[in-house]
This record gives sequence, C-alpha cells and structure tokens, in this order.
Amino acid sequence: MREECLKILMNLLHPIQEICQERFGIPSPYPWQLLIISGVLESLFSEDDERPPHQRIAVLPTGAGKSLCWMLPAALHSGLTIAVFPLLSLMRDQSRRLSKAQIPHLVFQGGMSSQEKSQLWKKLEKREIHVVLTNPEILDSPITIQHLGQFQPDFLVVDETHTVSQWGESFRPACAHLGQAVEKWNPRAVLALTATASPSLRNRIVQLLFHGQEPEQAIANADRPEIHYGVIPTLSRMHTLERLAREKTRPMVIFGRTRSQVELTARTLRHRLRSKNIMFYHAGLSPQEKLYLEEWFLESKEGILCATSAYGIV
Repeated sequence: MREECLKILMNLLHPIQEICQERFGIPSPYPWQLLIISGVLESLFSEDDERPPHQRIAVLPTGAGKSLCWMLPAALHSGLTIAVFPLLSLMRDQSRRLSKAQIPHLVFQGGMSSQEKSQLWKKLEKREIHVVLTNPEILDSPITIQHLGQFQPDFLVVDETHTVSQWGESFRPACAHLGQAVEKWNPRAVLALTATASPSLRNRIVQLLFHGQEPEQAIANADRPEIHYGVIPTLSRMHTLERLAREKTRPMVIFGRTRSQVELTARTLRHRLRSKNIMFYHAGLSPQEKLYLEEWFLESKEGILCATSAYGIV
C-alpha cells in the first residue's frame, strides 16, 4: 500500500517538478505547495462532469510561495484562469512573473479605454490568453461577469482573501461581492489565498465567497522567524527616521498616515540625506506617476519610498 501511494505521488510530482524547473526556475515545490497544486490539478483535469468543484482556502505565510500554487496549474491547464488581486502593485508583480514564466495573460483593470477593452475581448475570443489578472471592482459588474463567463473560466483565484471581509465590509464593498463570480461561473477550482486569517475571519470568508459551502482548508504556520518586529521610543520621529534610513538596508518603505505626511517625510529625508532616491506615493498621484514609482522602486537598490497605506491599492 505504501509503495503504491509513493508511486502515485511520484507520477504526480514528475510533471510538476518539470514545469517548476523549466518555467519558474524552482527545483521542486514545498509540501504545502504540492498539496494545494495537486488538489487544483486533480479537479481541472478530471473527466467526471458530475464532480463537485474543488474549493480551498489556503493560509500560507508571506514568502511561502502562494503564487506558484496557482501559476503552475494555470501553466499546465489550457482553460481560462481568472486571478483577482485587491492591490495594483500585486497585480503588476504577478504580471511580471507570468511573463517570465511565458504564460499568456492580460491585465483587466479600471481606467482602461474602450479600445483596450475591445482588444482584451478579442484576445479572449481567439483563445490567445490563459490568465486574466483583475481586481474586485471589475468583477463587481454583472455585465463583466456575464461576458467573462462566456469564456468558461475553469479556475478562479482570489489573492489576499482576508480583504473579502476586512475591506469588503468597510471601504471596498466589491471585495465582499466576489462570491457572485463563484456562483455565476461555477469554476472547476476556486483557490482563496492569504497570509493571515483567524478562524472567525475564515468563517466570514466562507459565507461571503463560498456562500456557506465549506471549502477545504490548508493552514500553515504563519510564524516567520526571519521577520522582526519592534518599537523604537523616540522624541523626534524625523530624527529617528533619518538615522534608520542611514543605517538600515535598502530599498526601504516608510509608511505614513496622510498624503501631506509622506510628502513632507520624503522631501525632508531627501534634503538631509542629500539623495534623489527618495520618493513619495499616495492616492493623489496620477496613474502614470504611480506606475513610474512602482517600476522605479522595484528596480531600485538604494530607494526609499514614503507611502500611505494606499500604496498599491487599485
């Protein structure tokens, strides 16, 4: 029995390892990743039309490789994957990873022109695209859900799923409405990913995203011993920030509560450190400015970005 189980595991692992190495430059997935990937693939490639959809909430710590859990099945499967992200910066980062892995995809976000949307639909009609990256607000439109449904999405991914409840029931109601897509499309697999979600929060996600149908859950240890938290007593925040900016490893993000605060912090540090590699980011910037800053910070080795919590929010 043990040998037979091992044989099944190795037969499953071989194509996964192969594509891990070829597309993602990773020797092999971790056990948690393999568990999640195998569950998705088993559902996507099932020939049983009566098989219930595979639905799972996966809580994996930051840096544990949540992206691979959905990108690898998307690379192996020819059907349409729709991945939802509440943060614009995350969406763009995932787009870069998909491009590197040579997975055909497109980004569907707010602010697109009618011509851009028309090109998007044409690519989907020609089956040129395997993955659509989008945000909750786009899927809050019944017309969009219906239009995307014509292409029969097989795999729905909801990243940062804690926002379904935490944000959806406060300042971004579209996050709480993502269950509409699950209900309308009835995809073969639904994967909800997050780095942190308490039992009560997971229960709320089950209600909002899965309409009370209990999904499978994969809960890994959220402890990250390499991440350190601390409180530094200070009489002058700006003086302390200047010292930390000089001493600590860069690139660095400094968060502030208001637009004026992050602008003042950036300008003050730029003056005191005599550096041009210090910028500010907030919701008042234009889309072009935000894109420039995101790409600048991604490539920067010495940059300091002073940002509000709007950093990356669509």
